[in-house]
Amino acid sequence: MVTAKTKVAARSVPTHVVVDGSNLATEGRGSPSLKQLNEAVLAFMKEFPKAQVTVVVDASFGHRIDKKEAAEFSEAIANGELVTPPAGAVGRGDGFVLMIADKVNATVLSNDSYQEFHDHYRWLFDAGRLMGGKPVPHVGWVFVDR
Repeated sequence: MVTAKTKVAARSVPTHVVVDGSNLATEGRGSPSLKQLNEAVLAFMKEFPKAQVTVVVDASFGHRIDKKEAAEFSEAIANGELVTPPAGAVGRGDGFVLMIADKVNATVLSNDSYQEFHDHYRWLFDAGRLMGGKPVPHVGWVFVDR
C-alpha cells in the first residue's frame, strides 16, 4: 500500500516579533501570569535568537496579575521590557499590538485571531505574519505558524 506523505511547510523565521503579552500570559489560565509570560518570551528568544522582540501587555495587566509579581512588572515597564498602549488607545492592547507590527512589518506572536481587525490588517492572513504558542507539559513552549 502506498501512502501519501504529508508535506510540512517550512517554518517562518521572524526578524521582528510583537508579542501579545496579555494573551500568552493567560494561555491555559484564568488570570495572567507574569512568570508565564516571561517563560514564553525567553523560550521564544532561545528558539529564534536573531529575532527582535517587542512585548505588549494591556493597560490593565498590572492590576490583573498576582500581587507578588507587581514589583517585577513595574520594573519591566520602567526598563522598557514591556510596553502598554497609551490611555484610550483604539482597540486597546490588541489594536496597539497590530499597529506596532504593521509599522515595522513584524510577525505577531499571539493565540488571538484578531477577527475584529481582519478588514484593516489584511496581512494577518499572510504567511509568517502570525504565530501562536502554547506551553506543553514536559516539553516547554511550542511555537507554530498560524
